[in-house]
Amino acid sequence: MAKENQAQLDKIIARIADEYNITENSSDHDKQLAAAKEVVRNITYTAYCGNWDFSIYPDTPYSTLDYSRSNIYSELAGLTTGHTTCGGIAAVYSLLLDMLGVKNYRVGGAEHSFNVVYIDGQWSMSDLTSYCNEYNNDLEADHRTDFTASKLGTLSRMTFDSINSDNGRYASNIYSEPSFKFYEASKNKQFITEGEENNYYFVMDPTDRSKLFVYKYFGTDGRTSAKATIDARLAKLGDNTVASLQLYQGLNIVGNRVYFIDDYEKKDDEKIITMLPGNGYLSYEDACKHGNFDEWSRSYDIK
Repeated sequence: MAKENQAQLDKIIARIADEYNITENSSDHDKQLAAAKEVVRNITYTAYCGNWDFSIYPDTPYSTLDYSRSNIYSELAGLTTGHTTCGGIAAVYSLLLDMLGVKNYRVGGAEHSFNVVYIDGQWSMSDLTSYCNEYNNDLEADHRTDFTASKLGTLSRMTFDSINSDNGRYASNIYSEPSFKFYEASKNKQFITEGEENNYYFVMDPTDRSKLFVYKYFGTDGRTSAKATIDARLAKLGDNTVASLQLYQGLNIVGNRVYFIDDYEKKDDEKIITMLPGNGYLSYEDACKHGNFDEWSRSYDIK
């Protein structure tokens, strides 16, 4: 299947070169926007066994009822059928960006997948799922929606700024499927884990997005880390724009900022306890009450 997928990727890359005049010397800015538009042009978001799948795609070659084909979440579905979930959208996007030489990672968790992309020395979120889902939204509003017109309308609204964002989910995995090793352009460029739990996570510093900070849960309480282990894993990646964080009681300090790692909802009297220099203990909930709390990065300025 990787060979068939690669053939589809090659066709898309050829179209990118032809329609967007993208060459090896084009800017990463232009390459990324072209790749994003081709993902949206070729893929429509399909919820796995969603209630509306059957009326929208009754005769597609990919049956959403076939549970054995859990590849609905992968690049396979996106490239061979044009229908996939957020995971497949992010996977195809990463594969294309790797072929174009644009640094990126597929990231996400159990609920959602997206990408982080490195352009002009800055890491940004890039989530194409909403664009791939616009036809479905239009269809719900008007059952007579023309598919081609809807797609062209979506593509016309996409800009470099609109596909990149400073807003996103944090405490998310940084990973790609092991199948990425079968793609020549991606096998040494994606954060691929094999034979280990996929529990590497990342945060970004909103004041300096030149690096991704990666951490991994260790310890019996799941809230401590072994920095040497993380550094060894990052060494395999060979990316100087990715650095490690060391957890201590759910707390990370980078420069003058404390990062609250856990995506936490307070229950009863349970608390996340973090220690701030000079301030004693502070919970994530208490930090939210302060003016120097940054919801974008879920961090707290301790200057």
